[in-house]
Parts: sequence; structure tokens; C-alpha cells
Amino acid sequence: MTGFKTRILSLSIMLSLSVSPHALLASDKQSSRNLSAYVDLDKIAIDPILLKTDDLTQIDMRPLEPSDVIEVQEQSPLEKLYSDRLRENISQFGYDLFPQTPNEPSSAAVQDSYILESGDEINVLIRGGRNINEPIMIGHDGMVVIDNIPPIKAAGKTVGALRDELQTIIRDIYNTEIYISVAKTRKLIISVSGNVSQPGQVTLSTFNTVLDALGQVGGVNKNGSLRQIKLIRNNHTVLLDLYGVLIYGSATTDITLRDGDRIIVPPIGPTLAIAGAAKRPAIYEILSANRSLWREEGEISQKLTLNDMLDLSGGALLPSKTRYLRLDLENKSADSVSEVTNSYERLFGDGDILLINQSGATGQSNIELRRGSIELTGASPQAGLYALAEAPSLSYLL
Repeated sequence: MTGFKTRILSLSIMLSLSVSPHALLASDKQSSRNLSAYVDLDKIAIDPILLKTDDLTQIDMRPLEPSDVIEVQEQSPLEKLYSDRLRENISQFGYDLFPQTPNEPSSAAVQDSYILESGDEINVLIRGGRNINEPIMIGHDGMVVIDNIPPIKAAGKTVGALRDELQTIIRDIYNTEIYISVAKTRKLIISVSGNVSQPGQVTLSTFNTVLDALGQVGGVNKNGSLRQIKLIRNNHTVLLDLYGVLIYGSATTDITLRDGDRIIVPPIGPTLAIAGAAKRPAIYEILSANRSLWREEGEISQKLTLNDMLDLSGGALLPSKTRYLRLDLENKSADSVSEVTNSYERLFGDGDILLINQSGATGQSNIELRRGSIELTGASPQAGLYALAEAPSLSYLL
């Protein structure tokens, strides 16, 4: 008898589970098979419904726009190398600062000191005994031809000098004045090659610079140099260091281009990193040894002092309670830590890291202990990473 009841109970359970949610909802509340005592019917899943755009609008939702998508840039091999050593992400400096759209000056911005060349277009306005108002292109021979006036060589002259020469020619005409302005500046064909995103030829104006040309080709790749860019003009090569523009704002470094210039971006040179409580923590490129004023035998890169490093990074976040640690790969396998106390000693070279440690500063590097180092944490004003050789006892740290 017991076995018979068990089979009936099993059959009842199977029948209950085979009933669809719709059938359960439609059943009489007074039915003996009502599951409300065990399950909240309002929470039973029903067949999925496809939402349309109108439905999203009614519930104050909008379709995803391209601007909503955040592009996550993949780390370069160099960034990954330094990030692994620091146990936190760090980026290369300067590679996102190139202008994507070159500045195009208006004709009103062209001064009298502007030197005219073939391809420039000028507006000539003569009022008085004779009236002329026409745009004139400077020909390939550099000459300007105006009706009833002898051809005049304009190439190589400034706007002001050309105006004075024309004024001298027409001075015999009573009550006549002449006005000259630049309507359109000539176009330049520049070749950009090397470690850039889209190498090739670009068309720019005579006012554009090396930075504008690099921006037109998508900027410099992170495996390309920002400090040893070659500008070739008339078979002469000039090396450009863009840190002068990007860090110090020097206008002399960003040279104005000429037609036929070639720009070559070589591979990146030696690097080092500045991390921790710095105003501009990043990976920086430094000069190779053959370009350094302080050349040491056997070195592949220049050596920087602590002051040089702070100059690159904009300095420390706080003016006090600051300790400076140097991380270097002396044994080529693991970082060793040493504290820097002499700000004039040339210590930092290719592959080194300066860690700026400040008590009370947020965003400190989450650095695991290295060989020859000890870390002090907790309620201490001198918390941070220390070189073991310079911390002989606990009382020294406290």
C-alpha cells in the first residue's frame, strides 16, 4: 500500500511540473493545484519579449551611439614591460598630443613679412585713375602679371616689399593707390615615413609645421622616436627633439615646412620611467649616448640627475615628505632598490625607474617588495618602500 501511494505522489509531481506557466496563471485561485503557497506567481518567468526602439524610448532609454563606445588602447610592448615591473599601468609620454587637423590661417593672418613664392595667390586692388580688383597667381617663374603694368618678380619678396615696388611703378598715375593682400597660400607636398601610423605624402599649407605633418599621418607609433626625428631639406638633415615643444613649449623646435621636405621617424631610443607621486608619471625617451653632452664610456644612453627627472615629470605632487627611490636591473633579472639623496648625481639611464614616494599622497604605487628592499606600512608618517641597506634597524624606520 505504501508503494502504491508513492507512485501516485510521483505521478502528481510530474503532472504539476508539466503544466506551463500560462496554464498556472489561468487556473482557478481556489484550485487544489494552486502553487501560491509555494511560489510567487508574479515572479514566474514568461516567454521573452523582443523590445523595439519605441519601447526603449518609453522607458527613457536610447540606442547605443558610436560616441558611447570607449576605445581601450592596447598597451605597447614597452608599456607592458614597465607596467609589469611597477605592478601598475603606466603609459608612454607624448604620443597622444599630435593635432589631427592642421591649423589653416586666414588670409587676414598673413603679415607683410610673409615671403611670397610660386603658387601663392594675391589680391591686387588699384583705386583712383585706374581701377583694378583681381586675384593673381604667382607663376612658376615667380612673376606677377597685372594688366598694363610690366611683369614684376614677386617670388622671394615679402608682401610689403612687393606693395612698395608696385606703388613706385604707378606713382605717376594721378591719385592712384594700390592695396595687396594674400588670398591663398601655396600648398606643400610633404613626405612622411618611418614609424608613423599612415606613412605617405600629405598636402599642407606653408604655415604648417612638423607637428602638423605628423598629425596628418595619424601621429607617431609608440615604437617610434619623438626625440630623434629627421627633417631632410635640400639634402641636408636636421634632427628634431619634439620634447622641446611637448614639455617646454619651445616654438623653435617645431620647424615650419617647405615644399619637398621629408620627415623620417626612426625607432624609439633609450627609455626610463617616472612613477608614484609625480605630476606627470610616464615612460620617457632619453637621448642615446652619442647625442649626450655627458658621455660616459660603455654607456648606451645619457645619464640624468634627480633634478632632470623631476623636470621631465613636472615635479612631485607635494613639496615635502618626499622620498626618491631608484629601481634598476643590476642583475638583469630583478629590480634592486636604492634611495636617491643627491639630486645632482647622474644615476638614471636606460631602463631605470624613479619612484616618488610621499606620505599621505593618494594613488601610491602598489609595488611588491624587490630584492634588497623593505616596506613600511600603517600609521607611520614615513610609510613606503626603503632600501634594505639603508635601513639597518626598525628604529631607523620609525
